[in-house]
Amino acid sequence: MYAFRFACSPIHKDAACCMIVIMSHGTNGGTIYGVDYSALFLHNILNCLSHENSPNLKGKLKMVIQNSCRGSMEQHQYDHVFLPGKQSNVNYSDLFLARSTLEDFVSTRHKKNGTWYIQVISRLQVIAVFCINLC
Repeated sequence: MYAFRFACSPIHKDAACCMIVIMSHGTNGGTIYGVDYSALFLHNILNCLSHENSPNLKGKLKMVIQNSCRGSMEQHQYDHVFLPGKQSNVNYSDLFLARSTLEDFVSTRHKKNGTWYIQVISRLQVIAVFCINLC
């Protein structure tokens, strides 16, 4: 599997962090579909990034950004966010997972401008780079 080879790569020894962006179609249970419509499971990708499977990335920030549907229900705009109770797994303590939608819901996008989620992340990255360059 390519993800496992990537995670084990010796090039990560000198890396400061790792960022993976997944933009595809998906369904319930963490299933993501490739261009060939074959199923890929998010938990397999995350497992490749565990301390045990990616020793050269241990202790380094690993960001996984998922922009895909996770179901078929449509969601509505809310003014607040519910955060579930604290969850901890030491093997994934340096992994940050950001998803464009909740389980069972579609990931919305504008027909012309694309997904708002990726637009916001892109803007935040530009702002962060700009701010870092000012310091």
